[in-house]
Amino acid sequence: MAALPETVEKFVKLGFEVMVESNAGAGVFVTDDHYQSAGAVIESGCKEVYEIRYHSQGERTAVQRAVQHP
Repeated sequence: MAALPETVEKFVKLGFEVMVESNAGAGVFVTDDHYQSAGAVIESGCKEVYEIRYHSQGERTAVQRAVQHP
């Protein structure tokens, strides 16, 4: 999943820990500092893919709404 710092900040405010690979935003001129300021942890080499798992469809809907409309 690609995320800009604004989205990262929303997930962090919801209580998630967000990890971003170093230089992930270079193609869109977003620096590691931007992601760190949004609350992300910068990883030098991501070797794993993380996904969000929801307990129910209701939980998924609630998270989607919170991210779209803080």
